[in-house]
Amino acid sequence: MCIQRKKLDLIEWIAGIDDSAIINKLEAFKDDYIDAADDQEALKAEELKSIERGLKDIEERKIITLRNAIQEGIDSAIAHDFDPHKNLEKLKARRKCNG
Repeated sequence: MCIQRKKLDLIEWIAGIDDSAIINKLEAFKDDYIDAADDQEALKAEELKSIERGLKDIEERKIITLRNAIQEGIDSAIAHDFDPHKNLEKLKARRKCNG
């Protein structure tokens, strides 16, 4: 039986119920179901906020690390007699040796 047919059968059955105790139980079941669905949505939103906070923290740590590295470079002494081209060749040769 398809879901639509089952829903229609339930609606017809509920429409024929005259016992207020059963109606109250069905209403309580419906309210519990809605509350549980709301809790699930709240949890999803809470999880999403937590993930966003985590990503923001990671990004801030990257920025702080970069800022610290830049400041360390600024604070370091000026290199005299530094040839960037020779240094680059040394680095390339070292990379070739290390694979």
